[in-house]
Amino acid sequence: MKYKDLIRTFGTGLLAAALCLTMTTACTEENPAGDDTENNGGGGSAGGGTEDNGGGGSTGSNYNTDYTDEDLTYDEATGVYTIRTERGLNVWARGIWENGCPEASAVLAADIVLGNDMPDYCTETLTWEAVDLLGNITFDGAGHTISGMRIENDHSSHGFFCTVEDGAKVINLTVEGSMRYTGDDESYRGGGIAGECDGGQIVNCTFRGTIDGGAVDGGSSRTALTMVGGIVGYAHNGSTIRNCTAEGTFTAGGSFSQVGGIVGQNSMQTLGQTVRDCYTTENCHVTGSMAGGIAGYLYGSSTELRDCSSGAEVTGLSRVGGIVGFLEGRGITGCHTTETCRVSSPVYAGGLVGWLSSGCLSGCYSLAEVTGTESESRTGYAGGLVGFGDNDEYIVGCYFAGTAQAPVKAGPFIGHQNYYVYQSAIYASGRVLIDGVEDPSLTNVYYTYMPSTSTEVSLTADGKLDWETTTTELNKHITAYNRDNVKKCEYHFVQTDGTSNPPALAEGEPGAN
Repeated sequence: MKYKDLIRTFGTGLLAAALCLTMTTACTEENPAGDDTENNGGGGSAGGGTEDNGGGGSTGSNYNTDYTDEDLTYDEATGVYTIRTERGLNVWARGIWENGCPEASAVLAADIVLGNDMPDYCTETLTWEAVDLLGNITFDGAGHTISGMRIENDHSSHGFFCTVEDGAKVINLTVEGSMRYTGDDESYRGGGIAGECDGGQIVNCTFRGTIDGGAVDGGSSRTALTMVGGIVGYAHNGSTIRNCTAEGTFTAGGSFSQVGGIVGQNSMQTLGQTVRDCYTTENCHVTGSMAGGIAGYLYGSSTELRDCSSGAEVTGLSRVGGIVGFLEGRGITGCHTTETCRVSSPVYAGGLVGWLSSGCLSGCYSLAEVTGTESESRTGYAGGLVGFGDNDEYIVGCYFAGTAQAPVKAGPFIGHQNYYVYQSAIYASGRVLIDGVEDPSLTNVYYTYMPSTSTEVSLTADGKLDWETTTTELNKHITAYNRDNVKKCEYHFVQTDGTSNPPALAEGEPGAN
């Protein structure tokens, strides 16, 4: 029987005992509710009262309902709880399980360290049992940090919140801690802020720590998924993830695991869904079958990444990219990888995307070090922008100025492709090495392929790279693409550090400002 059903069936009198069992692996045989059950602070619901009665009682012995104003208060005018302590956080959160949904939104008023105020009758092995955040409820961290989170169990979805549902919001929150999946089911969703975002919003949030999605292998079936992300494991149904960052180590085994520095899988077919203004640094390490510095798997005709950057170390078994491991969505635009980004795979490795199945790359660049490695069964391909191109899609107004290297095949744009990918891009000052030997014919080259023409010319002036001309060409091809396509690239390149240095990205179509 599920925990929610247990509470609803047998009543709130068993709440404290059931909570202890879910949060720990061992409790004593003492009465977990204690002897002082009448004086419970504010009643048995989430917080249970207003400022008039919520803090009037003794803390008593019921950890799940007892509190004072030092822990938790409720403002009737705004309908918002203010959380000040770990006990106050727990009382607010346990009410979600008891009543099926939170009674009101909440805001943090202080940093909170989990595990310092656990019940004396429990042996501490976990410090947090995640809860759902239902529609129209906002959890505002107000710039504060919740640290010490530790979750180790076999639940199919976990994060600080299990699910952030349609209409719910998590904002201005930093969480620090660790998560480890101990089960053997073929589907797991784990994220530092939320295991799943089902139409909700996660904005201005940070996670620091580790997430281990286990090594369950469901074969090649898309229904057997392990999805791990620094912020969210699985985002769908029109979710928005904006201005978020993650640091730490995020891993999962299995042949169809999807791991990203921000989100494991981001998918949507009909409603607009965006991950934007998110970033990872060299302090982020991502490993999975499909692995990306931002997203492991980007799927759906309405799903895109905008204005994201990655400096992460990204490794994997199959499709690995500096931004996205496997792209089968609308595309990425205004994104880039930094000099600290390291991408490697024994199959397909790309500075931006590991495997481009469908979607457009526009107004992007990569400074990453991309390596196609060797394994017992095969030798990997390395592409400065894309590891493998699999369809008639576009790479428009992009450049590569990092390093691509592989034992057999590496390229400044695409490591390997089955079909023509329409390219209108600049490869500028990067290096391409095949079996350790640099190929000078692949440096300082402008290349464009369209259905009827193919052009490859050198962009140098007096033997030196001409970044000024390169920048002009990038913006020219973005303009041409915008003229001929409904979906626009809303970014352009500007030279912010002199004409001898690579350009940076700026919002707005070329010539719009």
